[in-house]
Amino acid sequence: MLQRSEDAKTNVIRKIATAARRKAKKSAKADVGTFVSAFYENTAPEDVLRAAPDDLMAAALSAWELVQKRTARKPSIRVFNPSAGNDGWNTEHTVV
Repeated sequence: MLQRSEDAKTNVIRKIATAARRKAKKSAKADVGTFVSAFYENTAPEDVLRAAPDDLMAAALSAWELVQKRTARKPSIRVFNPSAGNDGWNTEHTVV
């Protein structure tokens, strides 16, 4: 049962990474896909499987965009309540 959950999680993440590569700028396609895969690597399978794939991709891309704007040697922290209208995804939780 656990292995099936892990396999299902892997399949969802693979699809999300592929979709993220399609949305990324040409120069960042490989990096974005790798980032998305790493972003969810240690996430519990049930958390990945219960969320909408579009929301998972948007959350990862939101983090990717923050990383791209980060100034070296300075922390970059964002606390927000994402909304579909402003951020392209939503959750009932505050995101740090």
